[in-house]
Amino acid sequence: MFWHTQGSGKSFLMIFLTENIHRKISAKYTFVVLTERERIKEVAKELLDKLLSGKLQIDHWR
Repeated sequence: MFWHTQGSGKSFLMIFLTENIHRKISAKYTFVVLTERERIKEVAKELLDKLLSGKLQIDHWR
């Protein structure tokens, strides 16, 4: 459970955490990411697709 205020990067944290678990622990998990706005959903999906396909890498999650 994470608590964030408005505009603090909740969606990005959910995506980066999902990608990190997928890459380092197991790709067998299913994640459900809930957003309240369509645009946030689109941006989050694009970011996760890039991370999982290897087109975007985050080096500071070690």
